[in-house]
Amino acid sequence: MLAGAMSGGGVPPARFCTWAVLSVLTLAAILPLAAEADICGDAVLMLWPAGGSICVTEDLVEALEQYGFYTSDIPLPTVNSGGLLSHTCAVDPFMGGIGVQEDVMMDSAVETTSRFASSAPAASPEYSTTNIQEAGVDEPDIVKNTATDIFVAGDRMNVIRTHTPESAYVVGYIPTTGTMLLHDDKLAVFETGGDTKITILDVTNKTSPQIVGHAIITGSMQEARLTNGTIYVVTRDSADRLPMVRSGLDVINPPTHYFPKYPAQVQTMISAVSLESGLIDAVSFLTSFDTVVYASGSSIYLVMPGYAHPHAGDVGCASDTQITKMGISGAHLSYGGGGTVPGYPIDQFAMSEKADTFRIATTTWSGVNSAYKLNESLDIVGSVYDIAPGETMHSARFYGDTLYLVTFRQVDPFFVIDFSGDPEVLGELKLPGFSEYLHPYDEHTVFGVGRETVEGQWGPLLDGVKLTVFDVSDPASPTLSDFAVIGDRSSYSHVQYDHKAALVSQRIISIPVTHDQTTTFHAYNIDDGILVKKGIVQHDGAMAWARSLYIGDYLYTVTPGTLKITDLSGFTFVKQVDLD
Repeated sequence: MLAGAMSGGGVPPARFCTWAVLSVLTLAAILPLAAEADICGDAVLMLWPAGGSICVTEDLVEALEQYGFYTSDIPLPTVNSGGLLSHTCAVDPFMGGIGVQEDVMMDSAVETTSRFASSAPAASPEYSTTNIQEAGVDEPDIVKNTATDIFVAGDRMNVIRTHTPESAYVVGYIPTTGTMLLHDDKLAVFETGGDTKITILDVTNKTSPQIVGHAIITGSMQEARLTNGTIYVVTRDSADRLPMVRSGLDVINPPTHYFPKYPAQVQTMISAVSLESGLIDAVSFLTSFDTVVYASGSSIYLVMPGYAHPHAGDVGCASDTQITKMGISGAHLSYGGGGTVPGYPIDQFAMSEKADTFRIATTTWSGVNSAYKLNESLDIVGSVYDIAPGETMHSARFYGDTLYLVTFRQVDPFFVIDFSGDPEVLGELKLPGFSEYLHPYDEHTVFGVGRETVEGQWGPLLDGVKLTVFDVSDPASPTLSDFAVIGDRSSYSHVQYDHKAALVSQRIISIPVTHDQTTTFHAYNIDDGILVKKGIVQHDGAMAWARSLYIGDYLYTVTPGTLKITDLSGFTFVKQVDLD
């Protein structure tokens, strides 16, 4: 049923692995490792989850299909690994260590501010909501709000009424707590402590929310999105469990799909739960542990770093990445194709979908930074290779047909890359420090949050939190409009690793900075490219998280246990509300 062969080309001969396949079927085998694809003959080469490769016969595939662990109804692509660019690194999968390969050449409408309540009644004030990547595609967070109410996750879910800021108070509590998604009068609360539980509440009556539904999904939540009244949840679980989604009386046990030649470390499942119809759907894959998720309004992409030659002794450092596209339409998921690009993305902002194209910026551990344009079938149709050789990619952001990219080694090169045709670098700006989060402020301005650097004896040293305003009105010649440095090298901002901590809008910018056991929110406006400081709101303590929002003319800053209200007209303190 299983066949294998050995090679002395870099892989130790005495390697064994076992794999528990499903809770109802245990397939344990002592397997030698395959070294080259051609030694499999008529069998299929697959990467074994514990490391190395195996040759599998059709009998094994049929057995896995019978027990629902593998299915061929989705036409998974045959992945041919991309060649390595120069100075890419390689890792021995068993022994570790990084080496340098010989030179081998290769064979969205962005939400530019927090959302505005354009559909709210005329009497409702303008307000911001969660800082998200794509317009109309909400992301779960610990704070959600409307024009009149704020939900804050704590020991309990706090519901704060804000009709009159001066008299804002906690109007009630919701027993279940966790990150949330809010759709009209339905609040979906995620609880993760092993498997993922979604509690759906009707919050029409804020003093007495009613539970209207539950959903249970195997695995811990990695990401979730909400668009057009449907929640899409990406969970991660061990590979030997039967995947399951339960909502009410409906239960789905989707088959699991496997990618040849890619690490199969965990089970990743995409689930759809409609808040309107109650319908559910799910699809499951075996993926690598470090799979990155990107979602548009019509698709979810699983982006899985892989290896150039998984069956050889020298394995590339994520030298290529498998991209799998799933179409989303209400509670219906459909396979949309797969493709491969060299390198790996640093986060969700390094990816974007526009019309029938998918765009992605990738890097390698040794600093090969590139950008690719893929068509609807996820075939590469344009690219720009090896931007800023040897430098580390720190941030990326797509806006329309433009990619803004920041790398760093000695200085911060800020790149403007055009994607209207074949991707090409239009302009570059070098300056000290680097931005770890980029936010298109308007068509001519990009706002960045990161770190300043100063010259030290042995090279650049980190300094305070740096806020940067880039002028991109001339893409071929971006310039520095203004910048501000807050604190010193011991300071940091939650925005550096959590974009939801940033409030960037035409009304107000609020960036939290933690220094010396104090979290302060620094508020600015951008006036003709210049940062205009409005004031500071102080919260005592180095907080686990920090959020800002505005409703009308008031800024609300939130940390665990505390909500503070500031009048933006004179930046004066209004009230503090204590939270559970």
